[in-house]
Amino acid sequence: MLPPRLSARLTALRETSILHNLSGAAGIQLSLLVSGSLSARLLGPENRGYLAIFVAVPSAVGQLGAVGMSLAATYYLSSGAIGGTELIQLLRRPALIQLVSLTLINAAIVSAYTLITGAPIVLAMCISLAIMPAALCADYGLAFLLGARRHGTVNMIRTLNPALTAAGIIPLYLLHDQSLAAVMAVSVGCSVIAGALALQRGIVAATAIKVSKSLVARLGRLRAKQIVLAFGRQGYLGYLSPVDSFRLDQLAVGFLLSPRELGFYVVGAAFTNVGRLVATNLGLSATPEIAALHSDPDAQRQTVRHTLLLTGGILTALTIGLALFVIVAIPFFFGADYRSSIPVAEILLVACWMLSLKRIVVDVMRGIGETRVGTRAEMLNLGLFLAGVVPLGLWLGGRGVALALVIAASGGSALLISGLLHTSPFSAPKTTSPEPSVSPEV
Repeated sequence: MLPPRLSARLTALRETSILHNLSGAAGIQLSLLVSGSLSARLLGPENRGYLAIFVAVPSAVGQLGAVGMSLAATYYLSSGAIGGTELIQLLRRPALIQLVSLTLINAAIVSAYTLITGAPIVLAMCISLAIMPAALCADYGLAFLLGARRHGTVNMIRTLNPALTAAGIIPLYLLHDQSLAAVMAVSVGCSVIAGALALQRGIVAATAIKVSKSLVARLGRLRAKQIVLAFGRQGYLGYLSPVDSFRLDQLAVGFLLSPRELGFYVVGAAFTNVGRLVATNLGLSATPEIAALHSDPDAQRQTVRHTLLLTGGILTALTIGLALFVIVAIPFFFGADYRSSIPVAEILLVACWMLSLKRIVVDVMRGIGETRVGTRAEMLNLGLFLAGVVPLGLWLGGRGVALALVIAASGGSALLISGLLHTSPFSAPKTTSPEPSVSPEV
């Protein structure tokens, strides 16, 4: 039984964090609904599909090349193992290499796609190349802010990008500017602004964190760097969720079917964003809060259980409500031409519910230093999706790809739940250290 004062403090922390994150997710979803519906009406299904490709490719490349460095930054800052200035110095060179290499890879892929399709989208493609640097800046900036437990600032910046995008799309809609390049310029420009702001605020927050007996002071810079990078790599696949984070379903529709089919698919997927946003926001905030309780295993275990139960209830209620809402919302917001997106949206909501619950589980377990949780589940997710997406996609179109995602998510979630029941939050108490046992070798 926790002391009343500590219990009250934990409850206040959780309620404040949850309110911040739910309000942030609501703001992001509202902004995405405005920008998404207006851009879909402006561009039509085909150009909306091209826009989705130019966003999905850098997202997939960036997620694949991130190798967990920003996740490790959040954990080590919040657990008090490394000071902010030291951590930035450790990550500076790897992050720079990451930025240059991933930007070049993204440029090669989207250039090849543009040449193969022969569509008049070269200008939009060139503009899209700035997405990768902006996304990486935002990734590290938000990781530093989360490590400093600045949840309000994190939600403000996460909301800023879609809000600015919505504000920029409105004039294009009023002027009937149907140019793909114009819509891309607005989207990319807002991403650059948000990324720069996130990195600046994150560096300021991180450098304010001082640690007297850090890993660097005790083990040396090289050894500390190995431990931090290995920690990020070790649990990255479980956090990453390749099927979800790489938008493999959207890429499959775009390459397997057509840009027009992808236009319908992404409209159906638009309403799954709210579940993903809630899970991402709550999960990212749960990690540093749980890691900060490493010295009190009972409080940490109670916080893990409370977080899983509360977020599970929130996500279930949201999914049921959205499944009913999309029937009238898609024709109202996007137009009658997108009615075929309704069954896709309903199937995707089921998959999103499973994937969102998985994200919460992986984030809270990462907070207690168990970085390997979810890795096997993600491998099963990926295998099932790749096995089913081609036959189901060719048979049922976009609905088949969405169904493949449901099958993959259900298999991976079942394995994850089975493994979760044997981990520390649901078994005997376990003392957790902010310096997890990892092997620095790849």
